[in-house]
Amino acid sequence: MAIELSDRRLSAIRYVSRVDDAIDKENSNRDEYEEDPVRNADSLVFLEDKEPTYFILNFEVNAREASMIKDSQAKGLDDDKQVVMSMGKWALTVCKIVLKGIVNPKGVKGIPFKKDGRGYVADATLDKLHKFGIVDEIWQLYLNLTKEETEEAEELPN
Repeated sequence: MAIELSDRRLSAIRYVSRVDDAIDKENSNRDEYEEDPVRNADSLVFLEDKEPTYFILNFEVNAREASMIKDSQAKGLDDDKQVVMSMGKWALTVCKIVLKGIVNPKGVKGIPFKKDGRGYVADATLDKLHKFGIVDEIWQLYLNLTKEETEEAEELPN
């Protein structure tokens, strides 16, 4: 069996949060957009006098980053020696790794994008994103968009 790689690019996604007040909610199809913000970017319509904040995401993580994400999923073992999931840490780790920038509209004091000493999003920025629910949005988007690649990898023979 040959390994066939997908031509789908997940390295430079400009994502607009569902809480952004620049979205024309009556004329936008949010569900279609969130299904695939790359292919369905035109599903969002913006109000004439407003610009959105864009979150620049890269879901094509390297092996070390993928390992960090997998390690953050497990909280520990329960009494029956079953793995207990850590959803909060998992979501924060995904966001920390895949968020590469924030483009705020001109003239708006938006969320500043700062990096930590390792080149990832600073915790202070993550705290602000978490308050708006954006960390969970990015995590859910990561799960949705990388699901196809994960399922394909699981089908490969050992």
